[in-house]
Amino acid sequence: MTRIWIEEYAVTGDLGRLFGHFLDMDESIKTAYLINPSDGDECVSPTKKILFEFLEHRNEIPLYLYFSDEYILREQHQQFFQQQNIDYTIQTVYPSREHHLDPLLYFTVELKNKETLRRVVRETYWLGEEYVFYVISNNDNLKFIFEERRH
Repeated sequence: MTRIWIEEYAVTGDLGRLFGHFLDMDESIKTAYLINPSDGDECVSPTKKILFEFLEHRNEIPLYLYFSDEYILREQHQQFFQQQNIDYTIQTVYPSREHHLDPLLYFTVELKNKETLRRVVRETYWLGEEYVFYVISNNDNLKFIFEERRH
């Protein structure tokens, strides 16, 4: 039997560390959910199914999907969203010149209804499976900046 771990977190300024990213969050975001397989379980497909059920049960539309383009698939993602008539934006973040890093691209996709949610998550969920930055929110308020942190 596959088991799924869903944990609700009260949002604090350093919550992003739990997700493997540094995220500064303002007071408007009160709660976050972490959905993962239980230790030792192989459950990519069941996790996706439970994610759909969880989001549909919460019934908060529109939703916003944010993900980074770590695999440099911008054109493929854009083509999919355009063919499906799905609204999206791309934010480009330019690291400081001293590091000579390529710009980082982040997609924001508006999920206006349950059908769009299903189509987009079916197409992009593999990114989350690959530990690429992949967040679904009921607020369109994530902004991306490059900043050095010491920890």
